[in-house]
Amino acid sequence: FCAPENINVDSPIQGDIFRVMVNYYSEHSYSGVTRPSVNIYCGGDLRASFGARGDVELVNGSGSGSSNDNWMVADVTFYTDECGDLTCAVEPLDTIIQGDAFGPPWSVFDL
Repeated sequence: FCAPENINVDSPIQGDIFRVMVNYYSEHSYSGVTRPSVNIYCGGDLRASFGARGDVELVNGSGSGSSNDNWMVADVTFYTDECGDLTCAVEPLDTIIQGDAFGPPWSVFDL
C-alpha cells in the first residue's frame, strides 16, 4: 500500500493530547519490512518529521492487527502561545513494541 494516510484534528482544545502511532496491520501478500514516515503539522506548519530517513523498520508478527509492530511516534499537546494562537508541542516517543497491546494505557481525561 503506497498511498499516504491523513488524520486531521479540525478543532483541538487547549490541553488536548493526541498520541500518534503507526500499526503494521497486515502485510497484504508483501514479505519484508516496511519503513513508515510521519509528518506532524499544526496550523498548517510542519512541526516534526519522523522516519523520513528510512531508519524506522516495522515487521509483520504472526497475523494482523495489534500482534504486529506498533510504533509509538509522538504525543502532540495543543496549547495557546504568547500571541494567543492555538498551536502544538510535539514530544517524540520513538518506541516500537510488538504484541497484543498498543502500548501502555493512558488517558487525558479525568474520570
